[in-house]
This record gives sequence, structure tokens and C-alpha cells, in this order.
Amino acid sequence: MKRIAVLILALVSICASAAEWIRPERVKLNATFVVAKEFACTKQVEKATLKTSAAGIGVWKINGEKVGDGFYEPEVSYYQKRIYFRKHDVTKMLRENNRVEAEVGGGWYDQNLVWACERWQGLNCSYGRPAAWAELKLEYGDGTSETIGTDATWRSGEGRSVWNNIYGGEIIDARGESAADGKVEIAKDVVGELEPSLVPPCRVLKTYSAKVRGAMGGRNDVWIYDFGTNIAGSVKFRLPPLVPGSRLKVRFAETLTKEGGLDPRSLGSFATHNSPEYVYIAPDDPKATEFVPEFSYTSFRYAEVSGYEPFPDVAKNWGKAPPEDLLTGVMIATEVKRRQEVGVKSWSWRADGFDDADVKMIERFVEIADHTILCNLHGIPEDCPGREKGGWLGDATAVCPYALAVWDLEPLYVKYMRDIADGTEIFGEIPCQVPTHRAFAWSPAPALWRCAAVGIPYQLYKQRGNEKVVRENWRLIEKCLDMFAKDAEKDGLVRWGYGDWIPPAGKAYKMPVEHSSNLIWIECLEQADYLAKRLNIKTKRDYAAEAKRVREQFRKEFFDEKNGTFGYDGTDAVAFNLGIADTMPALLKRLADRDYMMTTGIYATPHLVRTLKKVGRLAVMMKALFNE
Repeated sequence: MKRIAVLILALVSICASAAEWIRPERVKLNATFVVAKEFACTKQVEKATLKTSAAGIGVWKINGEKVGDGFYEPEVSYYQKRIYFRKHDVTKMLRENNRVEAEVGGGWYDQNLVWACERWQGLNCSYGRPAAWAELKLEYGDGTSETIGTDATWRSGEGRSVWNNIYGGEIIDARGESAADGKVEIAKDVVGELEPSLVPPCRVLKTYSAKVRGAMGGRNDVWIYDFGTNIAGSVKFRLPPLVPGSRLKVRFAETLTKEGGLDPRSLGSFATHNSPEYVYIAPDDPKATEFVPEFSYTSFRYAEVSGYEPFPDVAKNWGKAPPEDLLTGVMIATEVKRRQEVGVKSWSWRADGFDDADVKMIERFVEIADHTILCNLHGIPEDCPGREKGGWLGDATAVCPYALAVWDLEPLYVKYMRDIADGTEIFGEIPCQVPTHRAFAWSPAPALWRCAAVGIPYQLYKQRGNEKVVRENWRLIEKCLDMFAKDAEKDGLVRWGYGDWIPPAGKAYKMPVEHSSNLIWIECLEQADYLAKRLNIKTKRDYAAEAKRVREQFRKEFFDEKNGTFGYDGTDAVAFNLGIADTMPALLKRLADRDYMMTTGIYATPHLVRTLKKVGRLAVMMKALFNE
């Protein structure tokens, strides 16, 4: 019995984590904090591995040097379900005497500013006070090992960011760093399971230099930095010595007013009631410094600089623009690689019948699309990195076929499917977006948003052969189809939803919600039937038969047999593509009569392209897509 007890104790010591979640006993609201531990290496270290996480955003350092080159870690999740950690080899960073520390900000965990007034199902956006977690394993040359984890022996202090919010920016006070001499408490309210990160970290993908000019009204104390294109991320500050205590302020926008001033409305300030900015309070000891803020990000083309007071002679510099390299635009997003086998240059545009002008237009379009996709990757496929930063299911589904074909995004979409499953378990229904705003989830999701539960696993299997993600999410796929069936209980068709989001020509030409909701239902049924048959999955219902019934009822109710049309470009395109009716003559005539005005949104536009290509009308397709 004694041997068994010793064996059990040994197994427990192997499996149990040496670390606990910690935070300072007192933390100022929206301020970062530091937790730190000093230790000595008395033996030769062969290998040192550091696992790091945070309930919030954690920036970890060893001996003053940042661990890794990632930003905004860990990636966003439903924190009551799971929190991700990342593992780093830090062997070369260690000395005889060492200090490991983290500065922790609110991130998504304590997002208490934007959308905080939205209380959905009794929840707000914040999960609570941020916390830190780490586990450092030291493997010595003599075969022994030691593990140092966050616990009650760590010390705490205030961070440099005296105010931070992932939407709002930061106030960075460089006038002095507090000593980490305070006590910490065990953060027992952080309950999510720790799991290794599934996706690459957010990294600096590209930098942009700026042109500088005076701001609106010719003011000589405010300057506009123009980075030439919209980007998502932050700016790198390259500051000369500044007047002690002076406040350098940087605000952001994607557009300018007609007078030439910053226009915060372009970042959705009318909805968020927030305009992102950085404030840097210069230290008492003037010195040059470089840094990139790490606890917030936004989208921008323009940055407005005010309060620039170089040391020592302010008067000499009055009215002169600050240097162009004071700010460098930094695109920061989840690092992904282009799949070489489907590179843009390898696509045979001319073989498909496009002329040189078409090819030039398409390649520019692809360039813009790729830039947009990269700017909207921050641990999830994202919607507008400035205003919402939301993981909306409809947007993710629309982009998924192209994004998976061109970029190595399989890990990110696998992680996103886990987010959808977690959100569904929490809310009882598939929500509209996951996991960034738990108070802003809006469940149940309507047709063109819930379809992500079927469409994304379908793409992952069809494009990448990922069978595992389908099997892991089969209950979610069935849940999605059950929600459709429930919506159609009254008369056999779905009658509500957001519809084909957002057609450029406006509501007058937008396919009705009853059309889009039932057409995507048919698609989901056919995709589920395909997956079930290919993977030999037993289903609760005959999805092929159900799809046939919906197709027949949809045509019976909405199709104009005399004129061969459903009455809308989007509906005719999708219906033709799904083989519901031959709508092509009516569709082609209507497109020409309207001078190829684009009337389709994010759902119907891909169908319109596939439909026109299928019948060899490439010139019509180009006019419909690029009608200036």
C-alpha cells in the first residue's frame, strides 16, 4: 500500500501544474500591473521552457528582454471555458541571477469600455480583473529539473500603462517605474481550462512610413501623419528626448474631414462612443526611446499628433513639423503564410478568357482582398478591426472559401469552430458572433450567420481534407440544421433573418430575407449530406430529402414561371447555381437593363460570379463586379 501511495503521489506531482493564476491585491481600474519573480540558476541549465498566459493581455520578459515577438496574447476565447497559453524556449535568455516578469492589461478579458452598456442575457463584456499565469521549467545538466510557477511568492507593482483598453488605446506614463514590492493574491475566479495555442501569434507583418503635414486650419501644433493606406495594428514611436512631463497625444482615423482634420467617425465612434488614442507622458529624465504599444490595436490610415515638445528648446521647434519617423505604421496581425500552390501569379486568368485589362483589375482586386483579410486576423477571422473587432459568423463564412484557398488559415478556422461550439454551449443557440463580445452575442443567429457551423467545416474538409474538424463539430452541424427546421415549423420555410448583407445598390434591389434564408438552408443541407456520405456519419434525418423538399417549396412559392425569374439578381444567381431553376436569360437581361449595377451582397455575389463564369459570360461578370 505504501508503494502504491508513493506512486500515486508521484503521478500527481507530474500532472499537477506548479503555477496558479495571480494578480496584485489591489489594481487601479484599467491600469496595467506587473508581477515578477527573481531566481538564481545555481547549476548549468541545459534547457529552459516558459509557458505563458494571461486573463487579459500579457507581455512577458526575462531579464528585461521580451519573451517572443507576439502581440495581444493570449488569443481571445470564451475565458470561462478555455484560456490559451504559449510555450517559449528561453534557455539563451537566462543568466546566473534572473528576473521573470509580466505586464498585464485588460485585453478582451476586462473589456469594460466599448459595448459595455450592451447587456445580453444578463452578461456584460468584462469577465473580471485581469490575472497572469506562467510556468518556467529548468532542465539542468545533471539530469535534474526545477519548475517555477506563478504563486503567492511573486511580487507585484504598477505597470507603465496607467490606462489601457483594447479599443481605446493607452496612456503610458514614462516618469518612473514602480518597484514590484507588493503582494499578490491567487485569482481563484479565473476558471477556464488552460490549453496550448492553436494559432500562430500576432506579429508585425509590415511597416509603413508616413508623410507629414499640418492639420485642419493651419494649426502649427497639430500634425497629420498619412501612411498611404488603411492598416490594422499600431504605430511604432521613435521619440527624441521630450520636455519632462509633456504629453504627446496620437489619435487615429481611416479618413479625414473635407477640411483636412481627423474624422473619428470613420472608426465607428458614433457606435462605440470611443476614439482610440495613445498618450505618452515624457519622463523626468529626458531621453530618446522607441516602443510599440502592446495593449490595444485599431485600424487607421491617418494619425494626428499633438503635444510634441522636443527637449530642450521648445521655442526653436515651434511651428516645425515633427520628424516623419516619429511614427511608423505597423501592421500587426496573426502571422499566416500564402499557400504557394495557389499563388496569384499562377492563376491562369488569360487562359480563362480574361483580357489584359481584366487581369490587371482582378490582380489589383486580389491585392486589396488579401490586405483586407490580413488586417482582420487577430486570433479569429474578424470584422472591422477598428470599430467592432467582432468575430461575426456571417463575415467569416463569406470569406472562408477564398481565405482557405489562398492563405494557410486552417489552424485559425479550426480554433474559430471551437469558439462557435463554446458560444453555442454557453448561450444554448448558435450566436451571431464569437467570442469577442459575450454581451453582444445576439443569439439565436439568423440563417446567413448560423450557416458558419456547416459551411466552415465543409470548406475545411473539401479544401484541406480535415476530417477531424467535421467529426468534432458534427453535433454543432446538426444543431444548425435543427435551428433551420425549427424556424420553418409554421409553414415549411424560414421567414426571418438579416438577409444578403450589404448590397451596394441599396435595399430596393436586395433579395428578400425569405429568399436568402431558405437558399442558404438548402446549401447547408446539401453540404451536411455531402459530409455525412463521404465520412460515413450516421444522421438523424435524411438531409438530401429535406433539401429536395425545401427546393421544391421555395420554387413553388417564389418562382415566376412566365418570366423565368425570382425577381432579384441575387436570388436568380443562387437559384441557378443550386439547380433550382433556369434563371439565366432573365438575369442577363436585367443586368444589362440596369447597366450592370451591382445589387448583390456578401452572400449572393460569389454565386453571381460562379453563375456567370459557368455559362461563359466573363465580360458580363467583370461589368457586374467592377462597374464604376
